[in-house]
Amino acid sequence: MAAVRGTVDYWNMASEEALVHVWLNIDNAQTIFTTVAVLATITFPITTIGNTAIVLSVWMDPLRKLRSSTSIFIIFSMAVADFLVGLVACPLTAFWGLASLYKYTNASFHFLNFFSMLINVSVGHILLLSIDRFFAVVTPLQYRAKVTSKRICIVSIACWIYFLLFGFVFSLLQKHYALMGTLYNVQILCILICIGVINVFTLYRFHKYSQAPKHWMTSMRGYLGK
Repeated sequence: MAAVRGTVDYWNMASEEALVHVWLNIDNAQTIFTTVAVLATITFPITTIGNTAIVLSVWMDPLRKLRSSTSIFIIFSMAVADFLVGLVACPLTAFWGLASLYKYTNASFHFLNFFSMLINVSVGHILLLSIDRFFAVVTPLQYRAKVTSKRICIVSIACWIYFLLFGFVFSLLQKHYALMGTLYNVQILCILICIGVINVFTLYRFHKYSQAPKHWMTSMRGYLGK
């Protein structure tokens, strides 16, 4: 990092400068680029086929039982985002890894705008799914009233719009790639922390509810014993 700061302004580093001054000069760069290319190549068919099956199972459900669940809209939207990750982002990532491996410096980071947007959309939907499960466990009696299909569609569309705008701003600020990349990582980190906190609290409440009948039976047995 000190070497980078000695040659260019780190926070105003463009994507091309990041490729030349950082990625191509780090230790074990060839191993990293080869690993990225191999993982992206392996992930491509798995992600594409798996999420295609999810989308088709929801879309072509003859009895429409899956569509009766409100959370299935979140899963469907997330599957679409993951499908695009596998179909578009993974091949581009594999190409970038191979191009960087052979130090083809014209392979810039512009495709990462689209990639980061899709990753953010997917992670954002995991957050929405965690919130949905939180309401289902914590407020089961009010769940149907609070979590409706209309609200689920609204928040899913809002998630897409927000991260599309983020990717668009990322494209406009390519000359400040390091700064935007830092904001991207901080954003992902905050979302992951929220997901972890919500899931831990949801599991705690679920465990507490699962223990309630046992405490009730123990109390009743003590009362009847008297």
